[in-house]
Amino acid sequence: MCEWMNTCKGNTGITGSITSLLILLSTLQLAENVTSVSLVTCLYSEDCVLTCSFKPNEEELVHWYKQQIPVHSYYYDSDQLQLQNGHFNGRTSLFKDQLVHGNASLLLKRVDVSDEGIYGCYTSTIMALIQSVRMEMTGEVVSCSSQNIYPAPLVAWSTDPSSGPETLQNSTVKTPDSKGLYTVESTVRILGNVSDHAYFCSVISADKAQVWTTSIKQTEEFIGEAGRELSIPCIAPQNLQNFSLTWTFIRTNDPTLVLSYDSKTRRSSNFWEGQAGLEQDQVLMGDGSLLLHNPESQEHTGTYTCTFTGFQRRHMVQTQVNITARRLTAEAYVTCLFHEDCMLPCSFKPTGAVVIHWYKQQIPVHSYYYNKDQYGLQNKNFNGRTCLFNSQIAHGNASLLLKRIKVQDKGRYKCYTSTRKRNQETFVNLGVKALIQSVRIEMTGEVVSCSSQNIYPAPQVAWTTDPPSGPETLQNSTIKTPDSKGLYTVESTVRIVGNVSDHAYFCSVISADKVQVWTVSLRQQVELIGETGQELSIPCIAPQNLQNFSLTWTFTRTNDPTLILSYDSRIRRTSNLWEGRAGLEQDQVLMGNGSLLLHNPESQEHSGTYTCTFTGFQRRHMVQTQVNITVTPIVEDEQNSERSWWGTAASVAFFVFTVTVALPRCLRHRDTAIIMIGSTLHQQNGAGLDETGTNEHRPHSQGLYISGPHTLEGDITQPYTPRPDELASDVPETAGCSSPRSQSLLSEELDGDTIKPQTPGNDGPQPHTPESDEVGNGGPILGSYSQDLDATISYAQEGMPGPCTSGDDEEVRLHHLQTHEEVPSDQTPDELIPLDQMTLKVVHTSRTYQVVMHQDLT
Repeated sequence: MCEWMNTCKGNTGITGSITSLLILLSTLQLAENVTSVSLVTCLYSEDCVLTCSFKPNEEELVHWYKQQIPVHSYYYDSDQLQLQNGHFNGRTSLFKDQLVHGNASLLLKRVDVSDEGIYGCYTSTIMALIQSVRMEMTGEVVSCSSQNIYPAPLVAWSTDPSSGPETLQNSTVKTPDSKGLYTVESTVRILGNVSDHAYFCSVISADKAQVWTTSIKQTEEFIGEAGRELSIPCIAPQNLQNFSLTWTFIRTNDPTLVLSYDSKTRRSSNFWEGQAGLEQDQVLMGDGSLLLHNPESQEHTGTYTCTFTGFQRRHMVQTQVNITARRLTAEAYVTCLFHEDCMLPCSFKPTGAVVIHWYKQQIPVHSYYYNKDQYGLQNKNFNGRTCLFNSQIAHGNASLLLKRIKVQDKGRYKCYTSTRKRNQETFVNLGVKALIQSVRIEMTGEVVSCSSQNIYPAPQVAWTTDPPSGPETLQNSTIKTPDSKGLYTVESTVRIVGNVSDHAYFCSVISADKVQVWTVSLRQQVELIGETGQELSIPCIAPQNLQNFSLTWTFTRTNDPTLILSYDSRIRRTSNLWEGRAGLEQDQVLMGNGSLLLHNPESQEHSGTYTCTFTGFQRRHMVQTQVNITVTPIVEDEQNSERSWWGTAASVAFFVFTVTVALPRCLRHRDTAIIMIGSTLHQQNGAGLDETGTNEHRPHSQGLYISGPHTLEGDITQPYTPRPDELASDVPETAGCSSPRSQSLLSEELDGDTIKPQTPGNDGPQPHTPESDEVGNGGPILGSYSQDLDATISYAQEGMPGPCTSGDDEEVRLHHLQTHEEVPSDQTPDELIPLDQMTLKVVHTSRTYQVVMHQDLT
C-alpha cells in the first residue's frame, strides 16, 4: 500500500499509487519524495483538470487532498462527499466513465486564487474501510476496538470535560489477520469517578480520509419510585444531523431494545409502548431523554443505554436505574443555588420530646436531642453550615437549613425523627446548580472566542452566524474545565468565516438542564470615514424581540474603553458623558435603533473604536465599529465664495463712503478743484520732472505753471503715478466733484486708497508751512487756487465744461492739486511756463496736464 507522499512499493494483492499536483498561479513549489509530480497552470475562474492515473482493478478508491484537506472522495461506486471541505462544495467531479480505464483525474471548476497549492491523488484497488467502532466500560478501564481495516489505522482519545494528555495515557494494539486486514484495540484508564467524564475514541484511517468516532458516558445512579414517572436523560453531541436513536435495557445479560427513532423520517418504533416514550418535540433538538411511565421496582431496575448514531459517529450514555418500592414516607426534590442557603424540608407529628437526625448517605449532618443541637458526630464538611428552626420544632418542623451550598453537597439526604409514639424517615434529593451569570465574547485575529465561568453542571455551547453559515464551516473548539470548587469554566472558539464584517457571530451557553440559555453576539462593521466638523451617525440595531434593555456606547482610542453614554429602556433615561459631542435619536432608540450621532467630531479626539452594547435578560448584543475622522478639505467653491464676499463688502463700503463723505464735499468744494485733463500722469515726488523724467529740485517762485515740456497739444512724455500721501491729502477735494462718469473713472484710479477730508473753511490760499518747505520733508505744499485761477483756466479752455459737469466733445477729469515744492537755485525754471502766458487751444483727453502752483513766498 502506498504511504502518503512517499514512493510506492510493491505489495502482493494490493495496487496503489499517489500523484501530487500543484496548481500554479504565481509560484512553483515541488514536494520531494513523491511518485510523480505534475505542474498545471490554471486560469482564474476557469475549469481546470488535475491529472491522475492508476492501474484499474475490480473496485476503485480515489481520494483527492489539498495539503491534508479533503477535496473529493470516491468509493463504493459513488462519490463520497461527507468529509469534503466546504471550500470545494459543488466545484469538483471525477470522470466516472473513465475510472475503469484508470483515469482518476479531478475536474476543479471555477478556479480561485486560494486553490493554489499541492494536491494529492490517492488511489487504491483494495478497500478495507472502518465499518464500525465498539466501545465499553469494564471496571476501571474504557476500551475501544474496530476490525477488518486496511492499512492499519490510528487511534486518538479525548474526554469531556477535557483532560491533559499526560493523564489520558492509552494502550493500543494493531493486529493483522491472515488476509492482511487489521484489528485495532485501545484502552485508557478511567479518571476519577466513573461519571466525571465522557470518553471519546476516534479510529482514523491511514490516509486520514476516514474518521470514526465513538463516545461513552456513564451517569450517576438514578433512584426512582415504583409507580412514579421517571426521566432518564440523554443529550446528543453538537452538530449531529440525520441521526438514529436507540434505547436498550439490560437487567441480567442480554440487552433488550426499548425503542428506536430516525430523525430523517421522524418515525419511532416503540417496543415498550405504554411503559416508555420520548418527548417528540425535544428529540429533534437532540434531547433523547427516556420517560418511564409507572415503572415497577423489579421489572424496570437495571442499566439503560442511549445510543445516538450518525455518519461515522456514535455516542452512548449508560445510566444505572434503581426503582424502589413505593414507601409510606415522603420524598422531596430540592435544587439549591451554589453558595446560597437552602432549606431541606422535613415535618413530623409532634408528641412530646423528639430526636432528629439528618444524614447524607449515612454521613451525620446534624443531630438534635435533649432539646438542643448535638454536633459531636457531625461530619467536618458541614461544620458551621447547618441549623434547625429550633423555635418551630415543637410545632413539628424538623427542616434543615444548609448554608453556603457547595457542589459536593448534592445527593440524597435522610431526615429521621423519633417521638414516643412513632419513628419516621423522610428523604430529600438535593441538586446543586450554579447559574450562568454572564458570557463574554471577543474577536482576536481570525478567531471569535466565547467564555463563561463558575457554572455547574458543565454547560453546552452552540454557535450560529447571521447570515447563517453551514455547520461544516463553523466548527468550534470547546473546552470545559472544573476548578477546585467543582465549578466549570467553558471556553469555545470558532474561526472567522470570510471577511470579518461578513457575519454576526452568536454564542449560546446552555445549562445542562436546558432551563437557562445565555446568548451573546458580536458584529464588527466596516470602517466608517467621517470628516472633521461634519455630523456622523454610527449605526447599531438591536436584535429582534429585545425588551427592557439597556444600551451603552464606549470608545477606545488606545487601551482602556471610555463610557460615552448609557440608556435604560425601562425608565427611558439617558446618562450622557459626552454631552454636546454625541447623542442618540430618542424617538428611534425605543424601536431598537441605538445609532450614535457624533456632533462636530475632531480628527484625533474622535478616531478610534466605538462599541455599542444592547443588554437584556440573559442576552447581550455587541457591535464594534472602527471610525476614522479626517480633516475637511477646503474646496475651491468655498474659496471663491469667500473672495466674492469680500468683493461685495468692498463695493458696499465704497458706496457708503461716496454717499456719506464724497458727495457732500463735492457740493461744498466744487469751486476749489483743479482740473486734470487726459489719462497720462507725470510722477511727482515733492518736485517737478525734467524732460528726461528725472527728479530735479527747483526753487520756489511765484505764479502758476504747467510742468514738463509743453506744446500746444500738451505732450508730456512721462506718466505720473501719485504717492499714497499725495492721494490722501489731495484727492478729497476733487474725488467727489466730477460728473458721474468722471467719478467712476477716478475711483478706479484711486483703487481704494484712504481719502482724508480737507479742513473745512480753507477755501482761500493755504499759508506757507516752513516744515513742508524744506528739502526731503515729505509731501508737496498744498494750496487752493483762487477764483481768478478758476476763471483763467475756464477762459483758456474756451468754454470747456467746468467742475462737476461733463461735456459732449471732451471729457474733463478731476484729479488732484499739487504744489511745486522745491527747485534748485542754480537752475532757471525754463520748463515752468506762467499760466497767463499760454493759451490752451486744444485739450486732448488722452493726455494729462498737471497744474502746479508756484507759491508767492513774499
